[in-house]
Amino acid sequence: MFKMKMEWKLIPLLLLYLVVILLIADNQLVNDELRYRMFAENLSGVLLPTPGCQSLERTRISSDSCSLVLLRLPLIFARLLNAFFLFGAVLYFYETLKLYAAKRRAFYCSFLFGLFLPFWVTFICC
Repeated sequence: MFKMKMEWKLIPLLLLYLVVILLIADNQLVNDELRYRMFAENLSGVLLPTPGCQSLERTRISSDSCSLVLLRLPLIFARLLNAFFLFGAVLYFYETLKLYAAKRRAFYCSFLFGLFLPFWVTFICC
């Protein structure tokens, strides 16, 4: 009989993240996202660098943000990319727990970790 690996049993979390993004997330920048978008545009060369930008804050902008700005993709693509990053964090958490606990217990803890509400608010919905 075919047995599914535990890692594949976490795929519903990724599907859930994607569905929530497509249904709930809006396409507007909130909080400090506008400032990060401006820094990403500056770093990608879309806009000329302004003298008011602090170089210390520029270092927090990752290459994925710059590439999304450079390709002029809508904000929903960045939110979808966040879902994959969050799913990667859940997989990493699972693999780490497997070193210290039984696979089944590591799976359940990782699944609950993936359903942790602050991740949704921070990385997906806003």
